[in-house]
Order: sequence, then C-alpha cells, then structure tokens
Amino acid sequence: MRPPSPVTSRARLFVAIAIDSAAATAVELVSRDLSRRLDVVVPRPKITWVKPGQVHLTIRFIGEVPLPQVRTIVNVLAPPLTIPAFELTLGGVGVFPPRGAPRVIWVGVTDGAKAARAVEREVSARLESAGVAREAREFRPHLTIGRVKDAGGLRSGAPVQSDATAIARVRVERAILYQSRLSSSGPAHTAIGGSPLA
Repeated sequence: MRPPSPVTSRARLFVAIAIDSAAATAVELVSRDLSRRLDVVVPRPKITWVKPGQVHLTIRFIGEVPLPQVRTIVNVLAPPLTIPAFELTLGGVGVFPPRGAPRVIWVGVTDGAKAARAVEREVSARLESAGVAREAREFRPHLTIGRVKDAGGLRSGAPVQSDATAIARVRVERAILYQSRLSSSGPAHTAIGGSPLA
C-alpha cells in the first residue's frame, strides 16, 4: 500500500478497522430491517444508508492533510502496534446524539471495545508525533450505518435503538489507513497504509 499520487495537494485520511464480508452482510440486514421500521415514522426521516462494502469501525478521522504529511503519517503507522490481535462482537443499534433528533445511526461493539480503545490510544499517539492533534472527544467504538439528513419525526429511542444482541464477530489484526475521495456517487476509500497488531 502506497500514499496517493500527487494529483491534488491534499488528501482526506482516516484510520479504521475493516470488517469481513460476513459481518458486512449482517450489518446490511440490520440496516434493511431498520429502514423498513422507520417507514412508519411521520414525517418520514431522510437517511443516507452506508453501503455494505463501506461499513467500517473508524479508529481515528484525520481529515485533510498536505501530501508531504501523508508520507509521514504512513511511516509512523507502519510499525506493529503493541496490542495483540483480538475479536470484536458487533451488536445493538444506537444513535448520536443519544437524545433528541439523531444525526448518526450506528451498530455497536459488545465485546472487544476495550481493545479497540487501546488501538485508538496508540494510533492517536503516533499521529500526534506526525503533527495530527488528538481528538477532544472520547472514543466510542461503533460502525456508522446511516447518516440522518433530515430527522423528520424521528427521535432517539424506539424504533431506532435496539438491545445489544450479537450479530457478528470480527477478527482484528490490523488498523488500516485509508484515503477517502468524495464524489456525487458517494465516498470511495482506498487503503494506503496502516498498523499491524502484535
């Protein structure tokens, strides 16, 4: 995996944990079921559902950085992390913010959240050494499945939130650095580096 070629002067980056096809299928079924249940909400909310192939657990959103900094970020992330490989259990649906009109719909992490937080801390420390400031917000492991463009009559609580019943397990062996390119047809994510787990 290599940094992007210098077509533009900046690149939009984030670090994430990828999920396998079985987990992506399970998440897609949750999204479809939830979409059907939300059809009864009046006025109807406008939600953009994340495509199954693009669902991931974001460890750290970096944002737009100059191309010379991309190489630095790739280099600082390349050595293995000190965290051993682990498993995530996915389950439960929730929203951000937790009260009022939701803006983000997510699938949660029921097991493995502590290890995911350890990955975030180590990745953030490395990014800080590459000139990327730490996040002020607390890291909460989740997979975004929908972005609410207009909440309509939708509010936090039923029918958009559900219990933490497990829907899939994911083996985590790497944190991946992605470049994201935005277009009218949606974002496209390309892996350009990352950190293997111990």
